[in-house]
Amino acid sequence: MGRRLFGTDGVRGVVGEDLTEELVERLGRAFARWSGGASVLVGRDTRGSGPALERALAAGLAAGGSDVSLGGVLPTPAVALLAQDAGAVVSASHNPAEYNGVKFFRGGWKLEDADEEEIEALVDDDREADSAGEVREVPGTVARYVELVCERFGAPLQGLHVVLDCANGAMLEAAPAVFERLGAIV
Repeated sequence: MGRRLFGTDGVRGVVGEDLTEELVERLGRAFARWSGGASVLVGRDTRGSGPALERALAAGLAAGGSDVSLGGVLPTPAVALLAQDAGAVVSASHNPAEYNGVKFFRGGWKLEDADEEEIEALVDDDREADSAGEVREVPGTVARYVELVCERFGAPLQGLHVVLDCANGAMLEAAPAVFERLGAIV
């Protein structure tokens, strides 16, 4: 069948043209239905369009029957690592500021092409779930991510001088916190 919305890394496009709040809401509803109402952790990057698209995604996920935890600004790997069941990220990574996107995770992994095709088949089905999910903000997600990264992947960095330029991206809080916790002078 082939995918028409999903590219190599989620659904991306110019906000307001290729990627609208309405499309993002429909993607959320389709993902929730496809996943059987899985609980979803949602993170986003620092793009100006992020909060509105995050709200649209959360509304769609909840309408499809998923409980949604809003983690705020989080790097993509944080969502994959922290999501208990499923995750979604509003981000267009390296693309210019006028772009944004949505990518989904299940069990910490990106979706397979066949999964994305199944979700696309549900995008135009606007039936709501038998019961709507709840949307709630979850504080402390960056701190939990920093803790997990340091525990699982960290090494002592005492005395190492590090300059970080996070380019006002999603690692803005997490990267300095990880290096400092491991002993670097940031």
